[in-house]
Amino acid sequence: MKKIAAIFVIAFSLVFGVSCGHHHEEAETHEHHHEHEAEEHHHHDHDCDGHHHDHDCDHDHEHEGVTSATAITFTKEQARQVDFAVDTPQLRPFGPVVRTVAQVQPAQGDEVTVVAKFAGVMTFTSSNIWEGSPVAKGASVARISSDGMVSDNLSVMLAEAKNNYETAKQNYERAKSLVDSKIVSQAEFLELKNSYENAKLVYENLQRNVNAGGASVVSPLGGYIKQIFVANGSYVTVGQPIMSVSQNHNLVLKAEVPQRYASALPAIASVNIENPVTHEVATLDELGGRVISYGRAVSGSNFMLPVTMEMKNVGDFTPGMLVKVWLSARTTGQALTVPKTALLEEQGNYYVFVQIAPEQYEKKAVTIGADDGQRVEILSGISPKQRIVTRGAVYVKLAKVSGALDPHAGHVH
Repeated sequence: MKKIAAIFVIAFSLVFGVSCGHHHEEAETHEHHHEHEAEEHHHHDHDCDGHHHDHDCDHDHEHEGVTSATAITFTKEQARQVDFAVDTPQLRPFGPVVRTVAQVQPAQGDEVTVVAKFAGVMTFTSSNIWEGSPVAKGASVARISSDGMVSDNLSVMLAEAKNNYETAKQNYERAKSLVDSKIVSQAEFLELKNSYENAKLVYENLQRNVNAGGASVVSPLGGYIKQIFVANGSYVTVGQPIMSVSQNHNLVLKAEVPQRYASALPAIASVNIENPVTHEVATLDELGGRVISYGRAVSGSNFMLPVTMEMKNVGDFTPGMLVKVWLSARTTGQALTVPKTALLEEQGNYYVFVQIAPEQYEKKAVTIGADDGQRVEILSGISPKQRIVTRGAVYVKLAKVSGALDPHAGHVH
């Protein structure tokens, strides 16, 4: 019995040993195969780091960008609810830009000064005569009265002019009937005719402008009252300005630039102007304007060069105000540019949001150059092939902070 048990133990030990040895060999083989795969994977990663531009590497890098810890999620649904756009930077001609300010002035012929044709006390014809009030062409805006005055009395002047006219007319008509019979000489007749015609002009002029209430002051131009120079009830003299009336159809922009830009002025290719109300920037062409002239010599008072432009009045420009202007010169050089709305600024540093996936964006620092009021030159930071947020970048920034965007209020709650 003991012999049988010993034989069984020896047989079990041999079987178990063979089995364990077989599994150990498989484990070693599997571990060796795993180490070989790891080495191959390591070589593959090394190839990607070595800039081998195969499809697999590009795919891995793009995937790494999408899953980057710095990526910001901004969904398509959020983008549809706000003013949002994505586009690539543009490579375009971008010449030297001169940024300055221009004063808005009325165009020639669009503004007149109404003056007093007679001396007397001036009163406005309506209580609605104020600066900015509309006025029609030929409309009476004031009256000048000289009742009770010893000199320059309009009633006396009108009566005197009427008497002179009637007397000159009678003398002329009598001489006309006697000139053929030689009773009145030709020279005497011509003198009487001249006196008659002069008296007629004086009388008709007073008759048109003077009546029992005094002399009427009319506007020779339709538009609006720009400025009133005298107070109601004041005494005015002949030729004294009473008010200015402007049509305001066309406007003139007068800018001044430093003399160091003298060589760039003949090459002005485009002008951008900021609307003082909406702060949107439009081109001079879009405003129906053109550059009229530029100075060839500096001003003696401030040593600046004047640039004069004309444009149609779109309603937001008021004569006298100052507006921002960008003057761009022609160039053959190319520059990488983005809209100004694509840029965000933090402590003097600028950045844009680059789209790395349909709903993923990453903050990218950029170095900027000149700007023309609409677009900004990018010196470094992004490439022409990258898609960036061109409108609504601030919403992506807000999404990073809160992750929830209120499109109606324009801020996060």
